[in-house]
This record gives sequence, C-alpha cells and structure tokens, in this order.
Amino acid sequence: RDWSSDVCSSDLVERIRERLPHGRWAQGLLIGGSAFLGMPPFYGVALACGVLRINPVLFFGAGLVGRYLRFLLCTLAPATVRYLVHT
Repeated sequence: RDWSSDVCSSDLVERIRERLPHGRWAQGLLIGGSAFLGMPPFYGVALACGVLRINPVLFFGAGLVGRYLRFLLCTLAPATVRYLVHT
C-alpha cells in the first residue's frame, strides 16, 4: 500500500479537521496547553496548525501566552523552592 498518498491527501486533512474542537476558545486552549505543557509537542501542533489553516492570530496569541507562562514558571520555581526550604 502506498502510504504517501494517504499522508498527503486532502481527505486526511479533512478527517483531522473534523476531530478538532470547533470553538476558538477550545482551539486556543489546545494550542496554549501544548505551548505550556509540551504535550502534545508544540512543534507538532505548530505544523498541524499550519496545515489545517488555523487562524494565525489565535495560534500566535495562545502560543505566546503558553510559552510565556512556561518559562515564567521555569524562572520562578528555583527561587520559590529556595525560599520555602529556608523558612
């Protein structure tokens, strides 16, 4: 069987599009959650959003907020732990 035709077909894109949440809030939560948690991997979500033609402003906004919160947590966690251990 030729799998390349399945991967590149518009039928596959339509099947995936049908399974995605339809509301902007739900799509934003999926993108933001991926950016924050890393599950599913944000790189894969970014590629899928491009292929599925998700609104670029929604992708950029939700991805930016998710990544900002992730790195804010990574930055503040050591100082918070140090403060809690010494008190």
